[in-house]
Amino acid sequence: MNPRFARIAFVASLLVLTSTISLALATPPLLDATGHPKFVNPLPIPGRIDATAPGSFEMEMAETEQQLGLVDPTGQPLTTTVWGYGLVGDGVTYPGPSFVASKEVPITITWHNNLPDYNFPGGPAPHLLPVDPNIHIAHPILGGIPTVTHLHGGHTESASDGLPEAWFTQDFAETGPFWIKADYTYDNDQEAATLWYHDHALGVTRLNVYAGLAGFYLLRDANEISLSTMNVLPHGPYEIEVAVQDRMFAEDGSLFYPSEDPEIEPGFPPLPDGPSILPEFFGDFILVNGAPWPVLSLEPRKYRLRLLNGSDSRFYVFEIRDDMMGGTARTLLQIGTDVGLLPFPVSLDRLLLGPGERADLVVDFSGSPLGAEFYLRNFGPDDPFKGFNPDGSLSDGEGGALDPADPFTTGQVLKFAVNQPLDPEYPDATVTVGTRLRDDINALMQTGPTRQLVLFEGLDGFGRLQPLLGTLATGSKAWFELLTEFPILDDVEIWEIYNATEDAHPIHLHLVAFQLLNRESFVGSVEEEPQVQHDGGVGVGGILENVVLGGDPRGPEPNEEGWKDTAVMLPGEVTRVAARFDRSGRYVWHCHILSHEDHEMMRPYLVVEPGVAVCPRSAGFWKQQACHACEEAPNGRVKFACDVIQTVTLEMDLKSDFLDWSSLEGPDRVEAMCAIVDPEGSIPHRNQAERQFATFLANVCIGELGIPTRNGDFVSLPPGAELGPVCQVTFGVDTIGALLPVVDEELIDLATYSEPFDEDVIGRYTAVIACLDLINNGHPEGVVGFDPEACVADGNDPGIAFGDSGLLPLTLEFLRSLSVGAPEVSSVDLYRPVPNPFSGSVRMAYAVEGIHALPVEIVIFDVHGRRVRTLANRTEEPGTHEVVWEGRDDAGNETAAGIYFYRVAVGDQTVVRRLVHMR
Repeated sequence: MNPRFARIAFVASLLVLTSTISLALATPPLLDATGHPKFVNPLPIPGRIDATAPGSFEMEMAETEQQLGLVDPTGQPLTTTVWGYGLVGDGVTYPGPSFVASKEVPITITWHNNLPDYNFPGGPAPHLLPVDPNIHIAHPILGGIPTVTHLHGGHTESASDGLPEAWFTQDFAETGPFWIKADYTYDNDQEAATLWYHDHALGVTRLNVYAGLAGFYLLRDANEISLSTMNVLPHGPYEIEVAVQDRMFAEDGSLFYPSEDPEIEPGFPPLPDGPSILPEFFGDFILVNGAPWPVLSLEPRKYRLRLLNGSDSRFYVFEIRDDMMGGTARTLLQIGTDVGLLPFPVSLDRLLLGPGERADLVVDFSGSPLGAEFYLRNFGPDDPFKGFNPDGSLSDGEGGALDPADPFTTGQVLKFAVNQPLDPEYPDATVTVGTRLRDDINALMQTGPTRQLVLFEGLDGFGRLQPLLGTLATGSKAWFELLTEFPILDDVEIWEIYNATEDAHPIHLHLVAFQLLNRESFVGSVEEEPQVQHDGGVGVGGILENVVLGGDPRGPEPNEEGWKDTAVMLPGEVTRVAARFDRSGRYVWHCHILSHEDHEMMRPYLVVEPGVAVCPRSAGFWKQQACHACEEAPNGRVKFACDVIQTVTLEMDLKSDFLDWSSLEGPDRVEAMCAIVDPEGSIPHRNQAERQFATFLANVCIGELGIPTRNGDFVSLPPGAELGPVCQVTFGVDTIGALLPVVDEELIDLATYSEPFDEDVIGRYTAVIACLDLINNGHPEGVVGFDPEACVADGNDPGIAFGDSGLLPLTLEFLRSLSVGAPEVSSVDLYRPVPNPFSGSVRMAYAVEGIHALPVEIVIFDVHGRRVRTLANRTEEPGTHEVVWEGRDDAGNETAAGIYFYRVAVGDQTVVRRLVHMR
């Protein structure tokens, strides 16, 4: 197994230890949805922020007490603690205010995290809702709630997209590895659409959105404005945002989010105590704009409803009927999809809307007598949606039918009461089925590849259901594994997405508006394969094999024949979409069932500039960046700002177990990188191999980050790039992605050898140098084999040089000469503890280097800095040494599971590393 996965275990574990989990897991008495009053409270209308002129906006996320319209069994009003958005100084609301923006009028928003000090030591709780620390999660080491805002459907630059790992805590005290800036730019360079903004922090999106972090973003263009001013479309007070979400509440009105008793397959390690993520969430209260079952007072005219499914897992099948429990369905006129108007309205009797999807509707209440009542009802299931049977009933996936939503609770959504006289100052809208709303939408012409992707269901390391994404060729992939999708800028690609699960999934692509081409049935078999987990454990993934298409492709539904950013993908079908990837940088695609995206059903992709398939930089380039980026050298040679280099070094550490910089902060990591790529004195074989590896890893990481240099150039070394014969012979791999963990393991193993002149050790280091130096100079080919004994000395260059004929000769004698310059002052190298995480005991090797014996002290500390065990306090000669910790304190007591630090002090040098003790 690639050891880098064990390193990421710190992300989940430390959250537990730096917090006080005060939430009781036992389910509290819940508010009864069946008996709760319905259609009493008026529909809340979100406030609006006029962003139609260029400007900057300061928004905050904060906690507030809000009356949602809940009452206790005696009818007394209840208040609920929620998180909301609002302009700084104006207070926050759930849902947040609606932005109204204009096409081609860019704005800047700074999203301030002003939530309470949750998750700080001594704070009130780790979160407003129960956090599962065992999943892959945004991890602030200092504490605080990670948040990041994503404009869903926005054609947004990568740095402002709200990537899951671009999170930040309160007052920007700590930021995630892909955080670039606080001020987000929204260019608004797309057509009119119903967008929405919501939290997107890694592993806690479902919780932050459930707490209330969501709001609308309405983008207008000249065409839509003309349709409104000409009274074709309802506008002004007759255009209303409608966000539908399901929730559960405790009897005191507080939000309740279930987090116990997940279904677990036998044969896996026991799930630690505490909250757990569940496969899906289905609440029994239906909220519209934050109010349970509200009522909207209407005039007898047409209304435009901007409808959003903002729920975690629930698919809605909406109908408007003239009776609360039955009645006749009223026509829904859909005028727009997720990210644009349709050419002509589409008449519907019912509307399927998956999580994350939006539908722009016009509903005609004209001619209704005062006192008429209509009901927005839901006939979707109270379970995962699996599609429809031929007769229109809800499929159970096995030839039978699921029951629709509970007609007394989740089957009811919103009441329309026609109780207001018609205002003659506003003419009624004229839109009908035949009204042209826009020019025809031209089909995208494919210029790039067709990608075959797959939706999987697997099991995590505890035996819980884990939804996954992956490729048809390589199988399931977790979020943190190497990228597999690298669209070329401005290419139109077709993505064929095979749903090999039992349920439907709403799949969302960031950045692009896509066209849904068709859906086709298929059969195949999923072969189980080990699935690496973020904590170094192993779960169950798979690969889809023996695929046979059904030969029955069908086009999109009429109301899907517009621009989409989220599409429902049904089980047993391949869904094909076409998209133009017209902005470079890192983005993500994922299932918009929030519980799924929080549990690995999300993958990054990188849009790269043309011609940068293999465009690495040499060690000298990264020497310049590492040593001078934070000095902001004025000579123009520094291509990246200091914060970018800090991000690169963090990504390097996450991908490598050999480069163990986990205890270092950003500037210290940059200094550590500089020490490797620009070592002092001579460069012996070991240092040269490490230098080339750090260079290679920096090229891979900056490519995956998708950050351009200051002059617009891209550095890219895609993991899928093929390797030439030199690496195939030496290491037996074919791609950059396969080479990375192999060399990482090789350097870890070589570090355990104390004899610097051992010919086998030198030969292995030389093989690393020969392979990586070629790649780092843009030539991953050219050497058929490598035999260090057969080389001739090149005494002029303390490294490896290359010419037209390939590798210039190098001998063991020359390599030995490079190793003579041992430091006069002793130092210490600390190797990777094995195993880590550990249960039972862990071995820690270290090397005292130089020519003098020095005092050595090795001490174990807990996460609070308290001394736990002294493992060594002695004088050591130069050489490699080892200590073992069996997980006990100085008194012989077994220590608790969690994060520990071990400090090795040799002379005046101190090195600190982390350990994960698992019981």
